[in-house]
Amino acid sequence: MKHGLSFRLSVVVPLLFLLSIAPLSAWIPGAQAARALGFKLVGTAVTDDPGQSFAIIEKQSTGNQGAYREGDRLGEVVIKKILSGSVVIGTRMGDQTLYMSSGGASAGRPPSPGEMARLERREVDSTLPDQSQLMQEIRVRPRFEGGQPIGFVIYKIEPGSIFARMGLRDGDIIVGLNGRSFTTTQQTVEFYEALKRGGTVSLEVMRGESKRNLDFVIQ
Repeated sequence: MKHGLSFRLSVVVPLLFLLSIAPLSAWIPGAQAARALGFKLVGTAVTDDPGQSFAIIEKQSTGNQGAYREGDRLGEVVIKKILSGSVVIGTRMGDQTLYMSSGGASAGRPPSPGEMARLERREVDSTLPDQSQLMQEIRVRPRFEGGQPIGFVIYKIEPGSIFARMGLRDGDIIVGLNGRSFTTTQQTVEFYEALKRGGTVSLEVMRGESKRNLDFVIQ
């Protein structure tokens, strides 16, 4: 009887010791472990060049967000792979995956008909710190009618990006902003300045043969 009791103690005591010192993430599988690290994936933009892809990640303890590329570090973790809607991160306990949460415009879906999209001010600021960054996130070309520029065509919109959540699609022609036609030949400058000002933004868009307004709020 003593031998049996001794054997059980020899197994249970080391196991309790391991449980007391092991990090929480070691016992939580997959995405739960990644969330336990205190990070939230807000969105991703994936390009043909992995070096240009980036992810918007929020540190939940502070609410601060930042744009990160593959190879960047967040404290003790490293961004290993950026995918559409998820990010693989390397931790002390191995690779884990962050997924965008489901539901809401921040989950990366475009707004439904009649729904006004909402974007966070800090996400826009971190994704588009300057106008040159805007031109790296999307591709545009001028649109002319009668030899005069009337707007610009937007394309290479990544799923889950802030542009997709505005309701924009590849091939859309942006011809107006906040109820008026563009006032200069620098339409992308006006577009960028409107995003930086924030508040309610209304884009007049030609899509195929039809014209529509895309309204969203940056706050």
